[in-house]
Amino acid sequence: MDVRWWILICCSLIGFCNDFFTELPGIVVQRLTGTADACKDQTDNCTYLNVKQFNLLFTASNLASGIGAFCAGLIIDRYGCKYALWGSSILLLFGGALFLGGTYFKDTPSVFTSMIIGNIIAGISMGATAVICHRIKASWFLYKELGVAFSVHIFCGRLGSATSYLLIGAVLPKIGLHPCLWIGFGLALIACGALVTMSFLDERGAAMVNTSPPDISTGVILRFFKSLDSVYICFAVMVPFYYGTVATFTANGPNFLAKAYGYSESAASYIVGLVYDIALFSVLFGWLTDRYGHREAWFLAAAGLLFMAFLLLVITAHFPAWLLTTLVGFGYTIFGPTIWSSVALVVVPAYVGSALGLLKFCHYAGVGVLTAVAGEVLQISPDDPKLRGPWTGFIIQLLVTSVVVLLATGIMTYFNSVTGSRLVPSQRERESKNGLQEFTPLFVDYGAKEADLVAPRARVDARSEDDERMRKISEDLTRILINR
Repeated sequence: MDVRWWILICCSLIGFCNDFFTELPGIVVQRLTGTADACKDQTDNCTYLNVKQFNLLFTASNLASGIGAFCAGLIIDRYGCKYALWGSSILLLFGGALFLGGTYFKDTPSVFTSMIIGNIIAGISMGATAVICHRIKASWFLYKELGVAFSVHIFCGRLGSATSYLLIGAVLPKIGLHPCLWIGFGLALIACGALVTMSFLDERGAAMVNTSPPDISTGVILRFFKSLDSVYICFAVMVPFYYGTVATFTANGPNFLAKAYGYSESAASYIVGLVYDIALFSVLFGWLTDRYGHREAWFLAAAGLLFMAFLLLVITAHFPAWLLTTLVGFGYTIFGPTIWSSVALVVVPAYVGSALGLLKFCHYAGVGVLTAVAGEVLQISPDDPKLRGPWTGFIIQLLVTSVVVLLATGIMTYFNSVTGSRLVPSQRERESKNGLQEFTPLFVDYGAKEADLVAPRARVDARSEDDERMRKISEDLTRILINR
């Protein structure tokens, strides 16, 4: 099997394990905040964080992930992926251990301190890992199944999230908090192994596919920012608000459904988990964007579904919880593979790693800030029975952020139409404009400068000469054998 498929398998395994681990705090929120029945009757060893502290765990983790993502983007563009993968593996191991160990302390300040430090360290690792995986996939698959590769990776991540909600939601009442966290830590160890394995695979293929470090001067950051255009800037607005809105909902969703709708702890987790169950269709949407193009239309559909979900929640007195999570889930499923596979289409090839890093920073920063805001809103939100009690401000926050996403998507669609419509062509149309897609794909595209094509063209010419020489030798040998 081709090395690029092994690369994709490793990326997918990392995505599954990391997302499983990331979703754990939201699922066990009632055990961490001491509000579950098992905590009140002392049948489980719970922690007693307040709502603000719980949301700060998400905030710290995501801000750390943002920093890790941006730094990783700069590092891998300059030094390659090998050592970044090793460092991410070590950080994930120590961060996960600190997060798990924090739940064994007896006093709340120690619990919170250990868990937030662990979340910060693991967050740096996960942010860096996400960028590295995206950058490697962009290189190996740019002119071969780009959308499918990204959607398979995202599919496995969403599968990890869905599995986390289903599995942990089912076993939490039976085995308690600590065994559930140990399951998550075990999967984090598997992700560490996959990171090390991928460092070997990418090193092995660096001669064929250019994920090895390019020659970048000390002014790389300034040149990178100057190279960004209006479409990418719109991406940088859409990503934090979209992911921040969904993450705020899923993190507080089980608690919201339990309090506002009267669901049990397990039932609330199952319903919120629908967001990630639906994401199992991400491969389909990745294939559709490759097959038919018009990515700007998919962006509009994703933004529209998110906005519609929270608008109906506000204006409808008894809006079904399953329909809410279904709308959010389909929008989320469309948005993921479309946004990450589009970055390589709108950024100068030499800065794909940095662009992905910056966008991941925006992603995690948005999630961190919006979850922190949600924590403050839930502390001060007034009681309004028309909007499900103290969750009034929380619901309005989700609606406002979804409006921002919709507006940014509309602006992005306009800028795309006036800057060459780079999001419109299908995979086949892009491939037809590039004759060198089998060689160093990250640095070769139909919009590249002549200087970027010199080295790849030399390699193609050399290979063509070798093929012609072998063909002539074969013909000569055939002629000799026939004469004999």
